[in-house]
Amino acid sequence: MSIYKFKHPALCFIAGWLSLLAMPPWGLWPAMFIGLSGFYLLLNKAETKKQAFAYGWLFAMGYFLPGLAWIGNALLVEGNDFKWVWPLAILGLPILLSLFYGLSSVIYFILHGERLKWLLFVAILSLTEWTRGHILTGFPWNLFGYAWTDINTIMQTASIGGIYFLSCLTIIWAAFPGLLFDRSTPKKIKFSVSLLIIFTVVSCLTYGFIRLQKHATIFDDQIYVRIVQPNISQADKWDPNKLSENLRTLISLSADKNNKSPVTIIVWPETAISSSALKAESVQNALKETLASYEYDVFLTAGMLNSYPEEQQYFNSMVTLDRTLREISRFDKTHLVPFGEYIPFKDLIPFKPFAFYSGFTAGEGSKPTQITETFYYNPLICYEILFPSEMITATNLTKSSAIINATNDAWYGDSSGPRQHFAMAQYRAIERGLPVIRVANTGISGVIDPLGRVINQIPLMQQSAVTAPLPHSLTERTIYDRYKELPYFLVVLMLLAVLFKDPETVVNRRKI
Repeated sequence: MSIYKFKHPALCFIAGWLSLLAMPPWGLWPAMFIGLSGFYLLLNKAETKKQAFAYGWLFAMGYFLPGLAWIGNALLVEGNDFKWVWPLAILGLPILLSLFYGLSSVIYFILHGERLKWLLFVAILSLTEWTRGHILTGFPWNLFGYAWTDINTIMQTASIGGIYFLSCLTIIWAAFPGLLFDRSTPKKIKFSVSLLIIFTVVSCLTYGFIRLQKHATIFDDQIYVRIVQPNISQADKWDPNKLSENLRTLISLSADKNNKSPVTIIVWPETAISSSALKAESVQNALKETLASYEYDVFLTAGMLNSYPEEQQYFNSMVTLDRTLREISRFDKTHLVPFGEYIPFKDLIPFKPFAFYSGFTAGEGSKPTQITETFYYNPLICYEILFPSEMITATNLTKSSAIINATNDAWYGDSSGPRQHFAMAQYRAIERGLPVIRVANTGISGVIDPLGRVINQIPLMQQSAVTAPLPHSLTERTIYDRYKELPYFLVVLMLLAVLFKDPETVVNRRKI
């Protein structure tokens, strides 16, 4: 078999890998222009549906295989009984996600004509991004729109139509060089698209610049938050011999004797404490002593493992306690991680989840949580921050002050995963016009203002605590908060309307 036959498949894989380099922490956004444009040109060389599927699947494998390799680190934690699953974890999710792109490439192959095939490529790839973020609980990790994490002016576009809207624009921009190199597309169409590219890029940069200038970060001098990152390794986190030491670390980092704020909210990371540990008198006394050291009002918002062994129920929760340890509010994580926190179709799959329990029970959904008369927050646990729709709107949070995201990235070590996870929190702030208070066991903790600007940050793999004033939320709701993904779907519908108005595009009958 000629090596030449592997040339295009190999180039598709390389195009996917190049596109990945645009994601955090690398931020090489020009690489996505090479990757997506290259994929567009290569896909047009497919001669059969089978080839089209292979090209799309291989492009996605080049994107997801190295991009999600950090997931396997969770299986290498000392004491984990599932190390044997490591190859499956490394390969399984990329293979499944790549199926979306293989199938969409077949659809493109069937439907495309010659004149407007670039528009069809953009529309189908954009809808593929949305689909893989929603179907089967969804996994919207590393959407193409996250390429702009280092360019805050472009990031502001997410306030109009969310991350899928920005991803659609990103595909338009990044695939544009491919259109220019495509000899089969008429020059008139290339010229028209060039004007569209110039208009959208200039509009987004102008909109972002004006928005950033208009909304300087304003702080609430009445409310401070203290974010606590204990940097406890995953192997030590649930070690019975180290539970007391872990709690002492959290409690000591929570103390801040110089704080004179009228209200202080101490935030602990995901599953920082268990409900059973909180019942211990020694733990209660130590916590009360630390909270009593604050001169004014103080509250503890903590990730908690709520367990009811008799009923075989476990909840990944976020609770808020006052200085007497009275529970003010409780939120149970709703969007659970498949195989990590529960087993889908557990009657058919004879495994327990990686959480070391029989599996978590899902909560009833996000709800506004009130701490004081003026401070409300939207609780999100771990990867719930990936999903824009998980958050309630500013209408429901009429006095909302922040999104609080408690997480634990210790599973993934010093990898790209925690850095990408933090970047996604910046986009949720922009979409809703709300500050994000993100606290990780280890990972990256920080305070993010409503425009995605990082105000305070604790680096990965570092034990620390930071007290900072709470940034004000925006006084006006964002377009995204009002209309959700309507702007995104309007753009896609306009693309499809142009496409299906052209008789050459509807079905390429020679290839059915």
